[in-house]
Amino acid sequence: MSKGPVFVLGPERSGANLLAWSLGQHPALAASMSTTWLAPFLADLDRAFDQAAADDRSQLAGRGVTRAEFHRAFGEAALHLLTGDRRGAGGVRLVDPTPGHAFEVFALRWLFRDALFIHVVRDASAVVRLLLDKDISKLFRGYHREHKAYEHWVSTVRAGLAAERALGSGTVLRVLHRDLVAEPEQTLRRCLDFVGEEWDPVCLRPLDGVTADVDPPGEGEDESAAPVALPFREEAEALSRALLDAPPPCYPPDPALIEDLERAALEQPSHPPSPSDIRTLVARVKDTMETVLPAGSRALVVSRGDDRLLDVDGRSAGHFPQGDDGHYLGYHPADSADAIARLEALRRGGAQFLVIPSTAFWWLDHYREFQRHLDERYRLVTHRPDVCVVYALDPVAASGPDALALALERVDAAMAPSGRSPR
Repeated sequence: MSKGPVFVLGPERSGANLLAWSLGQHPALAASMSTTWLAPFLADLDRAFDQAAADDRSQLAGRGVTRAEFHRAFGEAALHLLTGDRRGAGGVRLVDPTPGHAFEVFALRWLFRDALFIHVVRDASAVVRLLLDKDISKLFRGYHREHKAYEHWVSTVRAGLAAERALGSGTVLRVLHRDLVAEPEQTLRRCLDFVGEEWDPVCLRPLDGVTADVDPPGEGEDESAAPVALPFREEAEALSRALLDAPPPCYPPDPALIEDLERAALEQPSHPPSPSDIRTLVARVKDTMETVLPAGSRALVVSRGDDRLLDVDGRSAGHFPQGDDGHYLGYHPADSADAIARLEALRRGGAQFLVIPSTAFWWLDHYREFQRHLDERYRLVTHRPDVCVVYALDPVAASGPDALALALERVDAAMAPSGRSPR
């Protein structure tokens, strides 16, 4: 049984912190409030290894130290600082509910090969209501608008599901918030058994007095009124129903998918080009767009938030992925279904082209279904291996069911026994 750290995954207000704090009462477990620095630490660590490995005089090269050994040695040091100095020796394990770690599972595995993950799922409407609650909303200023809160729930939960399906149920345990508060001892026993620790009733203390969601209507809300159509709300509610109605999953690990996701996690943040390289690439991408895109056309650019890529003469360009306000979303899609849904929503909104710079070519390996979607439905305008690829999002070329509906059907099928939809 693994004795590595335990990462609790879930959006803010999902109950991930509550579960982590409860488990952290156990004498063998130590709860951490936040380790947002771990993923950037991995990126810096990977660059350091490349420098050391390239130097023939370095001890690492001479001893044949591998990248994996290098990363995990520093991962052990990080765990000692997070747990050993605070609680003393004796095998105390980290329990970490940092929300952003749902998007960093495969980066974390480079540091902690024996890490375990608990994915907490809470009803989407309940999470959104709490994110918008007037008494606590100042803690979550990024979600003051309802559609942003739904978007946050969808993206984070999809990231957790991707980890479940790749790593398998022996490494990622799914827990429902309603079970945690309705049957706390049974749920905590299940979690402790999953991480290989004995039951200790002290874990129940933080749950004393916590009640389950009753999902009352919001203040001043008319229960008989039709719900207002909001971006991501329909997707969130459909996915929420599928997950809450499904039996506990039993996924086997998918070694090929794990390898792909870990490679993408390491390669994507760890080898950034120099500032001069970026300036050169930006200029070449813009030149390509001005050459191949018709005047007045609208394009999406996989930009990582670089506004310089949007300054194209005579054409309109926007970030991909982007939020409802048109600004860069701030993170990558959770999986191919998420990327497809976002692309199709923007295409229906008028986007005509998709531009993928060479620094984002890893998307086409990582999001394989997304690449297949592009290749099967849309025309490749140009492919310059050292600059970018451009697809024409011609609505006439698109056929078949809506991408979002297909994505939700895949989720339902994956959640249901024998591949049958639970709906």
